[in-house]
Amino acid sequence: MESLFSRLLRIVAGALFVLIIAHRTFLFHHDDPYRCRPVLNSGYWADPPDENGSRAPFENWRVDGCLLHQYSSEDIRQCFQGRYALFGGDSTTRQVAFGLGRLLERDEAVWQHKHMDIHRSFNLTYHGVQIQQHWNPYLKIAGEEPYEAFGEQVELIGREHKNPPTSFDDQEGPALVMLGVGAWFTKPSNGYEDPVEAEAETMRNVSDAIGNRRDWLREPMHPIDGIGNQVFFAPPSGPYYTGDDAEKRKERLAMGSKVKEIQNWMATDISEGDYNLDLAWALAGTVEDQNDTFVDPHGTGFHVTDGVAETKANILLNLRCNAVLDRIQGYPYTRTCCTDYGNKNLTQTILVAAGMIYLTACVLFDTANLVVTRQGKPRVGWSWLGMDTGAFVMAVLMCFYADRTQLFAKKEKNWSWTDFIVFSVPSIILALITIRKSKPPPPRRGGADNPAAVDPTKQADQPFLSREQTDEWKGWMQALILIYHWTSAKHSSSIYIFVRLCVAAYLFQTGYGHTTYFLKKKDFSFHRVASVLLRLNLLPCTLIYFMNTDYMFYYFSPLCSFWFLIVYLTLAFVLAKTCISAVLVAVTMLATPLNRWAFWVLRTVFHIQWSVQEWEYRVALDLFVVYTGMLAALAYVKLKEDVRAPLRWAMALLGSAVIGGYSYASVSVSVADYRHWHPYTAFVPIFAFIAVRNVSGPCSLETYTLQFHMFLAADTKAVLLVDGLFGGGDYTILGDRWRSLVVVVPVFIWVSSITATATGHLVKLLLTTPTPPDNGGHHASPDSSTAADLEKNEEGFEDDSRAGLLGASRSAVSRWRRTKYIPTMRSIAYSPQARIVLIFLIMWFLNLIQSIPDRTVPDGYTPTNAVKAQSG
Repeated sequence: MESLFSRLLRIVAGALFVLIIAHRTFLFHHDDPYRCRPVLNSGYWADPPDENGSRAPFENWRVDGCLLHQYSSEDIRQCFQGRYALFGGDSTTRQVAFGLGRLLERDEAVWQHKHMDIHRSFNLTYHGVQIQQHWNPYLKIAGEEPYEAFGEQVELIGREHKNPPTSFDDQEGPALVMLGVGAWFTKPSNGYEDPVEAEAETMRNVSDAIGNRRDWLREPMHPIDGIGNQVFFAPPSGPYYTGDDAEKRKERLAMGSKVKEIQNWMATDISEGDYNLDLAWALAGTVEDQNDTFVDPHGTGFHVTDGVAETKANILLNLRCNAVLDRIQGYPYTRTCCTDYGNKNLTQTILVAAGMIYLTACVLFDTANLVVTRQGKPRVGWSWLGMDTGAFVMAVLMCFYADRTQLFAKKEKNWSWTDFIVFSVPSIILALITIRKSKPPPPRRGGADNPAAVDPTKQADQPFLSREQTDEWKGWMQALILIYHWTSAKHSSSIYIFVRLCVAAYLFQTGYGHTTYFLKKKDFSFHRVASVLLRLNLLPCTLIYFMNTDYMFYYFSPLCSFWFLIVYLTLAFVLAKTCISAVLVAVTMLATPLNRWAFWVLRTVFHIQWSVQEWEYRVALDLFVVYTGMLAALAYVKLKEDVRAPLRWAMALLGSAVIGGYSYASVSVSVADYRHWHPYTAFVPIFAFIAVRNVSGPCSLETYTLQFHMFLAADTKAVLLVDGLFGGGDYTILGDRWRSLVVVVPVFIWVSSITATATGHLVKLLLTTPTPPDNGGHHASPDSSTAADLEKNEEGFEDDSRAGLLGASRSAVSRWRRTKYIPTMRSIAYSPQARIVLIFLIMWFLNLIQSIPDRTVPDGYTPTNAVKAQSG
């Protein structure tokens, strides 16, 4: 019987969740709802420092609270959609323009950067993306001819701010704008006595020309263009001079002092909204306290390395393009900064709204039932309305709000042996202190070879791979896999190999467990197949529509479902032909186009977009381990006597030697080579471990599935953190992440537990056959028919007994109905089979109405020869 505390906890959790989401959606007005400010204003280098504190080679720039995206040429082209980028200012801005060019087409941009004059404007095209750079160190918008073209661009930006274009095709202005000046105002020979005043006047002139614009940091994003076209202004930074020229050193020190004055004025005297420009402090932050970021310490001391320039371009792209790509590409959502996660499709919108309404109803009905049942009154409402099933919907909604909104922070994973060990030690301690003695199995009948039969005081040995052992095995494997994913331990080949063996071991248990059940119970019924498949797929198939992912993303569920069906078909129809089944499956997967044909049918008929390459990779990686589990089960079922202690110890010693040898051999090869041999050798350490484990006598599928969105984040590319509980540390577990783990881990484990219970409850409801309303039809079995009913049927036919052949036929039917069941339309409608068919039809309908994103990448050409001729 469920405890009162468990019921109360579910009700309180459901009520709190509904209230938090309602407050966040309708009442709370966040100053940074899309997490754009961290990208715009801050950041840090995550490269490990050397003994001098340098973070070179400056390849890993991060921000707090969200995940930056590393932009490729294809991403940039999709974001710009044929539009161009505009850069205006001095040579530091020119560097960022070429940084963007290298991201688009590296070789061409490197050649042009090397051969073009540093003090000149250019208009270059890379893969159809035009980059305009206006050499304008004082950012003038009128006067001499070189500045008039820049002034026209500023006016065009201002016009489109007043009348935003409704589509990409309607936009005439640039897709990305970056301006940056200041260094030339500090140079003594240029005649500016007050660089701060000069900078202020320049910014005011450009701001006035642009005109007013919307508050893109807080207002809803454009349905197509995300934050829209904003103007990012880079505060000046530098110089860093280490040359031997004393006069130049003195000059650079004076210029550096004036640059600091400009920065202080910008930081203290400019309030948000004073200018129609956005100060991109993160660009200046890339060189702060990191002198190795400058490429010319013996020259001007203002220019940065190519890698830092590309990072600056990438920062601007994350601000401008993340929301656009979320609208174009959608899942996987691996860019969580400055985005609203795109426009939610119709399916998501309806399901999330319906889910919130349903969860609210479950909380209310369960609260009412808690009161009335304690008063001895009958239950209120239906069996579907309660937190027994509401917990499942709550878990799915938690995944949505955790990983498809900005409710929680997301951060990059950090790999270090220290984090892995720190995370593992508490798990091991918890496992050790929760060790319990297994209950002895009931003694087998007969036989003097059975100890329990000879001496009833002796307990029977635990069977080979007992339920307690497999649950224990699955439990520590699940803990290891969670730690592996959270710490990004894939960078360690030894841990990767061990986790691959854990996945193989789980599939081994799939083959072993299902084979043992079928051989012992002989239950090949629809109910058995439906209950297993529903248990495996109910959660991932629901998440597909709520999270806008695909079935292959939760690959373990389709993998387990596939192998269950293989076991079922093998034992139901080709019993004792396991080897033939293995050969057929292997040939089908590896040597025939049947997979691609099947996926084509799914894509064409059912609108299901699955990756056949991912599926073939996952199946082939553990192609034979399930069959070894089936053979082990077959041997166990056929073996009538237990294995004696001496043989167990011998097997344990042999197993230990095998594990040691396998470990040495596996770490001696590359990961690529290991993947090649893994399908054929994975069973060896698994059998060896079984032998060791059996010397002395629950992985939760929900935990594995929910980790993708409630423990990890950004579709497994980041980890989930709680705002206010990170920062101020070194971004390791011991540094600051432990605070978020204290909150996230208990909630995640508890939600996984109640989701597992709710899934079982839902499966039971779906497969229970209710008694249809009485309509004069026939009952489910002849035993349930009353004598009066049968008598009425007989009397009815006796009235028509003289109707010749018709009467005789009716009499025959009447007699047959007494012993046979003829299903009526009503009984069919109430059957579990009808519910399963209905579920498939609903999923088919949702697939059909769900739009498929157009991920076509715009292409173009680079006028290589013309540019080179012009540059030469």
